[in-house]
Amino acid sequence: MSKINLKELQLSRQDLTQRYQTKHQTNLLNELERNVYLESRMPATQAVCEKVFSIIKTEDNITSFLDLGCGPGSATYEALKIFSNLLTIHLIDLDSSYSYNFCKPHQFFKQNFKDLCLIQSYDIIVISYALSECDNDLVEKVLLKAWEKTNRYLIIIEPGTTYGYTSFLKARQYLIEQGAFLVAPCPHELACPLAKPDWCHFKIRLNRTKIHRQIKQGTQSFEDESYTFGIFSKQSSQIKNKRILKKPIRRKGHILFDLCTSDGLQREIISRKDKNRYIKAKKLIWGDRFSYLEEKLEEKM
Repeated sequence: MSKINLKELQLSRQDLTQRYQTKHQTNLLNELERNVYLESRMPATQAVCEKVFSIIKTEDNITSFLDLGCGPGSATYEALKIFSNLLTIHLIDLDSSYSYNFCKPHQFFKQNFKDLCLIQSYDIIVISYALSECDNDLVEKVLLKAWEKTNRYLIIIEPGTTYGYTSFLKARQYLIEQGAFLVAPCPHELACPLAKPDWCHFKIRLNRTKIHRQIKQGTQSFEDESYTFGIFSKQSSQIKNKRILKKPIRRKGHILFDLCTSDGLQREIISRKDKNRYIKAKKLIWGDRFSYLEEKLEEKM
């Protein structure tokens, strides 16, 4: 890649970032902007999708999948890695300029959210990094249509910013009113117990390629992507998992965990003196199910 092209990519990335932060986004990207997105943004969205999908990866008979507001298909690429039994793979977006290289047959439908028409139902519908770009009245219309055509799970993913979280909270409340149940990350369908300036978000670390680092003019070989998400189910789950809301605080002789539980916010302290729990606790990270600790201990007993 020439220095001129790299400079153009850097400037285009800065412009996209500014538009993203000020909410002045256009529906369609030009060719240069698409290249910037593919090289510097798509790796992060893919990493997030993989992390979120892995929560329900053990589910059987997931055969149909819709990527709603798909963009370059980040969610679909990761779904194909996680759900091996997919037979029906559909993508919907206004921008039809992306080319997809999936390992299974798929269908793309050019639609915008205002005129959204879903003919069939799907086991999983994903709306990834798209709702926060819509007006409030449009969000409810999209959610209602998506929820009506969801057989099992509707998954919402948004940026882990305060704005992205606010957008997600509105979607969360609306879907609960429609009868949805939370699989993750929330262990309940009650109002979020976090108070400002806190907000519910998680982070995932991913490695940067050389061009990724150059476009962002960064020096580190990795970056941390913040995100918020919800997995909404048609069926109620009997298991309500505690979720680690923040980076665990590691101190000499013990680890502190801030948790969201069905009884509200809690802090759990795991002492080094409790050897078995402490060994397991050291492996837990921000965003994990805290219940995983008890499950592993029960398996050992």
